[in-house]
Amino acid sequence: MSDENVVSVAIACYRNYEHLFEAINSVLIQDYPYIELIVSDDGSADFPKEIFEAYISENKSDNIVNTVVRTETKNVGTVKHFNHLIDCCSGHYLVFLAADDCLYDSGVISKYVEGIQTAGEDALIVMAQTGMYDVTMTDLDYYFLRPHVRSLLEQKKSKELYESLLLYPFLPTTSTFFKREFFDVLGKFDENYLLIEDVPLHFEITKHGLPIHYENFVATKHRHGGISHGQKKTLSKSKANYLRDCVNISKDKMAEAKHLSLEIPKSLREKAYIENCWREHSLAFEIENAKLSHKIIAILKHPYYIIVNRWLRSRSVSFNRLFKLFFTVGLALVIGANLLASSFDPVFMPVLLLLNKLSIGICLLAGILYIVFLICKIFESISNFDDTRLDF
Repeated sequence: MSDENVVSVAIACYRNYEHLFEAINSVLIQDYPYIELIVSDDGSADFPKEIFEAYISENKSDNIVNTVVRTETKNVGTVKHFNHLIDCCSGHYLVFLAADDCLYDSGVISKYVEGIQTAGEDALIVMAQTGMYDVTMTDLDYYFLRPHVRSLLEQKKSKELYESLLLYPFLPTTSTFFKREFFDVLGKFDENYLLIEDVPLHFEITKHGLPIHYENFVATKHRHGGISHGQKKTLSKSKANYLRDCVNISKDKMAEAKHLSLEIPKSLREKAYIENCWREHSLAFEIENAKLSHKIIAILKHPYYIIVNRWLRSRSVSFNRLFKLFFTVGLALVIGANLLASSFDPVFMPVLLLLNKLSIGICLLAGILYIVFLICKIFESISNFDDTRLDF
């Protein structure tokens, strides 16, 4: 056996081991003859290392040429954890797998190797399809890679892929096959971020025009319910850190695109801005026991969005329309009160005067609200607070 034949499959977990046996089994059933299996925990206090070592030892076949079960000395986050795994892997090829995902069938690794060898010596990375499943891994919701993305991959259009990544992440890490040399060329995962390892890497791949070879088969079954698919109303610490990474990646890559003189459509900039407003709003107002200082900073950074979102509960409600409604109703009441004053008996005059004052008050309130709205927009356009101050 040559080292160049070995494929290292690294399964990463943290605290939740409910589906880890399923992930391990999906590697143990592979028909490829030279596999190194690594199971690595990111510093969980109760990781049952001996149980998984014994299970793998009892169930592995001869094609599992090496096994490692390890744990970090402390929780370091997904990005650093993956970088440590690169150093742990001895194989010529690398596959990363989350503990709650699994390889699609017994032929996945063989198809990966065949694909990258067919692609030629210069091929450093292969991507395949990911099936997005429910928590039971029985019902397929959809396939992650959309047809237009597959087309861009197959045509190796790096510039279009880079620009599309500014809009939303659409390339999978969970169904990606790396040649070790890939990390010598582009470096490891970007440790400026804590939990999101794949999106910054995809930007680097497409920015440098590194060709991605696409193999048209389903490689991985991805289970909904991880950090990126959280549904709880109150944010966990992990979800908060994930959102912070999203905000920072979006801002960093928008700035990078501007530096590269790429023309970013206005619609894309607006979408990215609204997404970041929502994320920062969530960080400030939906995390459990959020500090008052975090809420104040969020309001100062995005006063218009935060105020509208908190007071009116929907960004679709237009402050302009609200102002016009208040002003129109108030003006109509002022005119109506004066017309009625000339027609009614003087005995009703106090009531009409009160109505007139109320109408003027409504108009003034509309004007004040509109002035507040304009001030918020001005503050938002010039605010430039540091995100690192939102430290959770």
